Amino acid sequence: MTDLFLDAPVPRPPRRPVAQDVHGEHWEDPYAWLRDDAFPPLTDSTVKGHLEAENRYTDAVLAPLAPLKQALRDQLAFPGAVPRAPFAGPFPKGLSIPAGIA
Repeated sequence: MTDLFLDAPVPRPPRRPVAQDVHGEHWEDPYAWLRDDAFPPLTDSTVKGHLEAENRYTDAVLAPLAPLKQALRDQLAFPGAVPRAPFAGPFPKGLSIPAGIA
């Protein structure tokens, strides 16, 4: 399967069911193998490879948003650049927003 935005396939981990029995409940977790009990650091090369593939995919999907991301960073770097509302709520019960504000 491919993503709507990319020709690259979505990285999908293989299902490797692991039986779990806890407190009388039984279930199978198909993705238990993704847990690396030694984390941190990540020691399982298969898990690391899958996470790196997911990260590359995420970077590719979000790449078109880079200009917006930079614009937001620029605005947050200068707090006065973002206009503030003259009144902030919540207002006490029965008090309305002054005319011309909303």
